[in-house]
Amino acid sequence: MSLLPASGQIVLYDTEFTSWPGFMAQGFKAPGRYPEVIQIGAVRIDVSDDFAERDVLDILVLPRVNAQLSDYIIDLTGITQVRLNEEAIRFSEALESFLEFVGDYDLYSFGTDGKIMTENCKINDLPIPSVFEQEKNLKIMLAEAGLIDGDVMSSELPSYVGLPPEPNAHDALADARAVVRVLRYLRSEGRLA
Repeated sequence: MSLLPASGQIVLYDTEFTSWPGFMAQGFKAPGRYPEVIQIGAVRIDVSDDFAERDVLDILVLPRVNAQLSDYIIDLTGITQVRLNEEAIRFSEALESFLEFVGDYDLYSFGTDGKIMTENCKINDLPIPSVFEQEKNLKIMLAEAGLIDGDVMSSELPSYVGLPPEPNAHDALADARAVVRVLRYLRSEGRLA
């Protein structure tokens, strides 16, 4: 089954964003709370070379509205307030770096990252880049192909297919790499062209 181009390179990315207990169940909507990006992790992979990693991007991002991270998201991601304050850049700068990294390559995510990035453009009064309209959602594609359950998260994906779990789950770069590991595995099993 072919869900990806037969050759060339693509970009696969993941985001981590501000959250609180019960926020996901609320559809990431609550008074005064927004899913603001705090990390973007992306890998450029060569589809025709066994999904070999060609380049990576790992950026910490300062939230604009909810600048103070919740204990919940610190525990989930391991991103501390101190680290964020010392290493993070504004969303506008992060978006610029991300778009430069993506360039003309096809963009893939595993879930609703495009919606999160679009929402963050709105929060930061920035135009929404067309790349997010063209983004392909591997979660939907793999679920429609009957290869995964549509409820599995990127950090859980390796375990779902019987691979060892990703050691740094809920780190955006680690989660993007977890999806790549699963794509490589599915191809080796003959389940993905």
